[in-house]
Amino acid sequence: MRHAAAMLGTMLVLLAGACDAPSAGNDGAAAAAAGAADGAQRPEPQRDAPAPATPSADDVLQAIYRIGGQGRASYDAGDGSEVAFWTGQAFELGGRRYFAGFAYMTPERFGAEGENAVTERDDAVAISQATYALSTEGGAPAWSLASTDGYVGEFGRNGQPEAVDDTRAAERHATRDGRLLLAVPTTGFANGTALRAYALFVFDPDGVALPRDRPWRYAGSLPAGEDNAAACDRGAAMPCIANTGTLAFLPSGGGGLPAVRVTFSGSAIASPGKTRPLGEADARTYDYDQETARYGP
Repeated sequence: MRHAAAMLGTMLVLLAGACDAPSAGNDGAAAAAAGAADGAQRPEPQRDAPAPATPSADDVLQAIYRIGGQGRASYDAGDGSEVAFWTGQAFELGGRRYFAGFAYMTPERFGAEGENAVTERDDAVAISQATYALSTEGGAPAWSLASTDGYVGEFGRNGQPEAVDDTRAAERHATRDGRLLLAVPTTGFANGTALRAYALFVFDPDGVALPRDRPWRYAGSLPAGEDNAAACDRGAAMPCIANTGTLAFLPSGGGGLPAVRVTFSGSAIASPGKTRPLGEADARTYDYDQETARYGP
């Protein structure tokens, strides 16, 4: 009898110990709950707000000409002229982000002598610009209008601008004195030959050589290749040639605008009925002329 009582006591002790012992499953649930609580209180890592979409073609035309609001890329400016968006370029300079929207106005003439012409050449278009800077003041990033100019130069022929070549990327070079040289690839067509070029623009936001309120200037266009496939008739009319120019900016020791070098590859006409390959010897270097404010050989 005493033996049975002793066994019963032992069993009760073991049972009580089992009830008091912590459960591994309960511990896991508690830890998970604690972790969830910590996670709920832990702040999310800060992320930079995404940059807003760049201004539209309509925004650019409205800023420059006060014509727009209908979401179009071109408008009738009256008196037989037209204003249209040309290209937009986003870039960084001096730690700031910019967007430059370029547009143009077709020739406008009044009277027999054309005394109110907007361009010096009858067949050129007047290039204009609206430049925006990305600002973070007041919270979310936003584009703010930094400058506009209805005339930064003129180019083109037959009342049309040089067409932007979307198959090639624009090239940019920042100078030591805070300016930017922008090369926009363009394409054209003349006498059965497709022509490639680069239209050059100088951006001078700090007023190194240009007024601060008119920081852009067109600096000329450089040839960068040709293809006469439309005229050569597969070699029956003339030798077929095609070549492409690669643009490079040469270092400027004084910190001013760099020289620009165009190196060609492909073929060119050597003499009647014959072609030759192009190489390093055919490269051309162009310097910036302070008097004309243009690049030339």
